[in-house]
This record gives sequence, structure tokens and C-alpha cells, in this order.
Amino acid sequence: MLCFAGARPDGRSGLIFVLILAAALFGTLAGARAADTLSEQDKACLGCHAFEGTEMKATNGDVLSLHIGQEDFAKSVHSGVGCAGCHVDVTLPNHPSDVKDIAESRAYSIGKIEACRMCHDDKYKAWEGSIHATLVHNGNPASPICTACHSPHAVIKGAAATMESVPCKGCHSEIYDAYAGSVHGKVRGTGQVVAPLCAGCHTQHAIAPADLAMGNGLDSACTGCHYDAADKHKTWLPNPARHFEAVSCPACHAPGHPHRLDLQLVKTQARGSEKKGTNALELWSLLRALNTSKAVSKTVLRGRLEMKNGADAHKLVAKSQAVSDCKTCHQKGAEAFDTVTLSILDANGLPVRYGARNRK
Repeated sequence: MLCFAGARPDGRSGLIFVLILAAALFGTLAGARAADTLSEQDKACLGCHAFEGTEMKATNGDVLSLHIGQEDFAKSVHSGVGCAGCHVDVTLPNHPSDVKDIAESRAYSIGKIEACRMCHDDKYKAWEGSIHATLVHNGNPASPICTACHSPHAVIKGAAATMESVPCKGCHSEIYDAYAGSVHGKVRGTGQVVAPLCAGCHTQHAIAPADLAMGNGLDSACTGCHYDAADKHKTWLPNPARHFEAVSCPACHAPGHPHRLDLQLVKTQARGSEKKGTNALELWSLLRALNTSKAVSKTVLRGRLEMKNGADAHKLVAKSQAVSDCKTCHQKGAEAFDTVTLSILDANGLPVRYGARNRK
């Protein structure tokens, strides 16, 4: 006879135990049924790789985990492809004796992108044009690749569609926390999917900085949902078109955080020097040098008020709390213009900012 501490005469604690035991047994049986969907070849692979702690060392000492959860793989969208669908270089009769030395884990993972590309070429092409791919090609060791966001042996469709599971927060935790506390995050936290998640503004694979190519990409993301924003602003804001061009949405909709006036050199691929700042005379000389009679297109300055910090740009508030007082900017010594930067595109088309200084 089994005895349980605190058992009640009505037998309710015993019933709870039976329910817990039944749930555990059901979970085990469900896992077994999921594993039954695997091919015999995949089961043979998992005969070794399902053991926790299975690993190997790269030449440089990196430890590569070779463990694959059988139940997770059986439930994944890749289970139908099977192990051999991605690991085309592995044949069971010769494995593992045919395993080649791996120099280091990062290079191995980058090389495996080609396996993803075999089926997801459209996603690969989108990623190839993203800021993430640019960072990979520049040798950034932390820049994400396919497997950084998608666990290859446990990919489940829609798994990144919730705030709890979105992979972006793994690298962008500060921005994620800012988003979670914003009007968007609070609405999303109630379970309403109408509020955008990361990919809703930054797209899923062709991820670009919001200010790429000196454009107003961030505002375009906003108006993608708030398509009637311009008309609504006309009811109270003088010259809304000029404001939309010169003021980023978060500059008003994330009040109380530092701004900067960014002077953007557009229509040029000229690269800036390594000086820490520039004054008015130097800037005028630079514009004259760029706008010679032989110049293909004219280089102009475009002033734009934006957030000084990327995380702060995600701290959006309800529209009733947004800045609506003209004096916030249109007064002498306005705090919004305390910080001024000059932006020039680098060789990758990304803006490099240099601090401007007052001429003494």
C-alpha cells in the first residue's frame, strides 16, 4: 500500500497523484508515438545522437554538442526531411569513422548555411542582403546565422511568433526589454496579435537597420500599420509632410528620452575621415568638394530629429502621451538639438556618425 504525507480522508490527494502520474505517462507515450514517425535510418542516427552529452572537440578546442533530442526532432518540421536531407556527406556504413576534423565551431556553423539554402533559397537570399549577413562577412563572431535563430533539429512552425519565444531577444535583450514595456509590448502581452513583434517592423530575414541608406525606414515600418497617420496629424499639426520628413516617429512617440539632430549627407558614397567632429566651415568645404561640376549627383544635407539610443526608439507610448506641444522643439535652446551628428555612408551602405562641434 502506498502512503502519502498529508493524505486526506476524502482521497483527494491520492486523486491528484493519479492525475499527475497519468499526465507523465501520457507525455511519455506521446513522445514514443512521435518517435514512431521517424524513418529507420533516422532512428539509427538517434541511436547515438539521442544520448545527452554526446559531443566532439574541434581542432582549436571548441566543444561541439552532437546531442539531438529524439522527441524534439520527431516533432520538428525537419523530421520529414530526415537526417540525410541535410547531412548529405554522411553515410551510415562509414559513420562515424568518416568524420573529418573540424577546425573551429563558428566556421563549421557558417559552412552549414549551405545546407539550409538547399531548401530555403529565398530565405537565404533575403538574409544575404541583411545587416546580419554583412556582419558575418565582416567577421563579427556574434552575428547570427540560420542556426542561431532556428534550432535545426527542433524547428517548429510558428515557434517565434510569441514574445516568449522570439529569438531576437537573445542578442537584443536591451531593445526587447524596451519593447516589452512599450504600448506595443503591453498590447502584445495581453495576447492580442494585432500589435507588431520584431519581424513586423524589421522583417524576418532581410533585416536592415532602421536608418539604412539615410532613409526613413523606421517611419515606413510605422506607417505600414498606421497608414492613416498623415491624415490624422493634419487635424492639429501644421505642415505634417515636412514634419514626417524631418522628425522620426519615436522622437515624438517616445518622449522623455535623449534625441539628436542628425545631418545626413545623401546622394553620395563618400566616406568620412576619422576625425571626432566637424565644424561649420569644414562641413561647407566638404560640400563644395563633393558638388563639383563633374559630380554625377548633388550632395545635400538632410536634417532629421531622431532618438539618440536605439533601445529608446522602442519605448513607444500611447498616442495620448506623445509630444504635441510645438514649443518642445520650436524654441531657443530646445533640448532636442543639444546633440548634433553628421552621417556619411560607409562602404557597406551603413551610416557612420561623427559628432559636430560649435566653432570657437
